[in-house]
Amino acid sequence: TVSVAETTSVFETQRRNFSLQNDFNLLESTVFSLGYEFYEDDVGSSSRVYRTDPDDPDSAAIESRDNKAGYIQLQTEFSNQSIVVGGRFEDNEQFGSHETASLDYGIHFSDSLTLVASWGLGFNTPTFNDLFWPLSFGSRGNPDLKPEELENVELSLKGHFTHLNWQVTAYRNDIDNLIEWIDLSTLTPAGVGWQPRNVNAVDIEGIEFNLGFELDAWHINASYSLVDAVDADSDLQLQDRAKRLGSIDVDRRFGQLDLGFSIRVIRVDLTMLLKARELPAMPSWV
Repeated sequence: TVSVAETTSVFETQRRNFSLQNDFNLLESTVFSLGYEFYEDDVGSSSRVYRTDPDDPDSAAIESRDNKAGYIQLQTEFSNQSIVVGGRFEDNEQFGSHETASLDYGIHFSDSLTLVASWGLGFNTPTFNDLFWPLSFGSRGNPDLKPEELENVELSLKGHFTHLNWQVTAYRNDIDNLIEWIDLSTLTPAGVGWQPRNVNAVDIEGIEFNLGFELDAWHINASYSLVDAVDADSDLQLQDRAKRLGSIDVDRRFGQLDLGFSIRVIRVDLTMLLKARELPAMPSWV
């Protein structure tokens, strides 16, 4: 006798949000803002249980966590310049408290041309799947993950015309504890499946080009990016990270109906990828 059973697992996350912001007009061109945010993520309705140790079915179940944040922001304009500065304090139930900040400075050369310099500190917590994904075909979460902490610097030049918008942005991200899902077979020959790990220090530099065109009912947007993402400790390219990305989105409106299509192009340098996995090098493919 042969019996066949079919099972379906559902992983469902529900988020409840609450936010409050109060703006104070200090001067004609200056606004001071105070805000509070709260959210709770709940996975209790999933058909499979998230546990503190994905490898141990007897470990404690995880059903929810919350995050509270307060922030302040000041926006002001003078002559042809603008400044936005802000600070944020977050208290995450699982990972404790963190402070972040941001600063934007813009110069408006004309109504159609703007230069913006930005700096910011960020904080990203691992998702439930990153932490507690149940063991499945060798893949599983990692409850020992740390939150990502990053510093971002950007310089953007933006142009705006009647039917045409364009933007060129150069940026650098310095990230501590970047969360990457790793193919375990690259770490040991006996490795099976995938698991997220923290990369101690990562430097990501890039330049991005964006072009948008609107005429009557047509909307066309195109972008192209050059990205260099490197493990700062080993100076090797991050695993499976594209070095070149491009996209085109075309939309056409017919009354109340919008139709469109998108094209995505990704290029990965296989020579660097194989080097990172300590395999014999092969010619890169385009």
